Amino acid sequence: MSVNPSPILIYTTVSAAPIAWLLSKAVPRVFLEKCNLGRTNFEGKQVPTACGVVLLVAVLPTLACAVVSHPHRPEAVLFAFAAPAFALLGLVDDIWGDRSAGGFKGHLKSLLAGKITTGIIKALFGGAAALGCGFALTFRQGTLSSTHGLIERQSLLQNSVEAVLTTALIALCANGLNLLDTRPSRAGSIYMLFSVILLVWSREPPAVAVSSALLLAVVAYLPAERRRECMMGDTGANMLGAVLGLHAALILEMWQKAVALAALVWLHLYSENHSLSAAIEGRPILNRLDKALRGEK
Repeated sequence: MSVNPSPILIYTTVSAAPIAWLLSKAVPRVFLEKCNLGRTNFEGKQVPTACGVVLLVAVLPTLACAVVSHPHRPEAVLFAFAAPAFALLGLVDDIWGDRSAGGFKGHLKSLLAGKITTGIIKALFGGAAALGCGFALTFRQGTLSSTHGLIERQSLLQNSVEAVLTTALIALCANGLNLLDTRPSRAGSIYMLFSVILLVWSREPPAVAVSSALLLAVVAYLPAERRRECMMGDTGANMLGAVLGLHAALILEMWQKAVALAALVWLHLYSENHSLSAAIEGRPILNRLDKALRGEK
């Protein structure tokens, strides 16, 4: 399908960059001084967190316009739902999160001890949101696919398997960027890399518009994070990962989703017992790539 966006959708997409740039100047100071949303970074410096709100606000006009411009494309609604939903879950963790419990095992131990952490809340509600997106997207694709004008109906079993793969891809992408967001601009840089790859591949108008707007917003926002003036927190990383996972799920074949999911599962299992930052910094090629993406020497 060729991309044929409306002019207003193009305008809102392009506007994401200046909106994000302007907000990146004002929001961090307000969050730190007025909202007490500061967190100690890896250098021991107090930095405003939850600044991923900047990215959400910048992309909201595009999300709304994508739904209005493409009312018959359910994926536009899914993007409009997923971005704010996962950002809100991340914001809850940024504001009330207890950093004493880390990783899936840490949150599970807290739950078994009778303590409900924001990480558990994020996992449960994020999983539910991903499940809704996964089944809506998969069965939408199954009923719309056609060859020579004849509707092809995939088996219920195949659709269900793909829906589960899509659900896991969205959920683990969201949490995967959270796991990697331990250095300034790392999560944003990884999002930019994979978003560009998906945009080259994609021909779906709503996905192209939303991912392009978010990409422009990240490009405009990241310099402030590289200067240690702010951090996107779970608010930003959670949202970027969810949008990335949803975009990937929209265009990848089932076997490609399985490969991507296997890589994400490995990342999560590895992170349970190892520091991802230490692993990156201890491998020269990965370290150079990481610093190049983040604009550091």
